Amino acid sequence: MTIHPDVFYVLGTGSTEYSKSMNAALSNYAGFAYPASKLRKFIAVEDLFTIILHDGDIVKYTAGHPDHFKRWLLENNVADIRNEDGWVETED
Repeated sequence: MTIHPDVFYVLGTGSTEYSKSMNAALSNYAGFAYPASKLRKFIAVEDLFTIILHDGDIVKYTAGHPDHFKRWLLENNVADIRNEDGWVETED
C-alpha cells in the first residue's frame, strides 16, 4: 500500500491528522522509490531530504509536501539526524 501525500485521515471529532497506526503500516510513499524498510537516517533542509539507506547508499529526494514526507519517515522509525547528540560540531 502506498501513502498519497495529499490524503489526510480524520481522527475524532473535528481533528484532521495522520493516523499513526495507518501510516506506520504503509511502507511506501507516493513518488519516492524506496520503501521505509530500506531507510536508516535522514536530514532535511526545507524540501530537500538526504537519506542514508541501510546498505550505505545515500539518496536525495525533493518532497512536494515536505511536512507529510518527514512525518511518514518519522512514523516509520527513520532517524532524523538533527535529533542525534553531537550531529553538529561546535568550536570550543
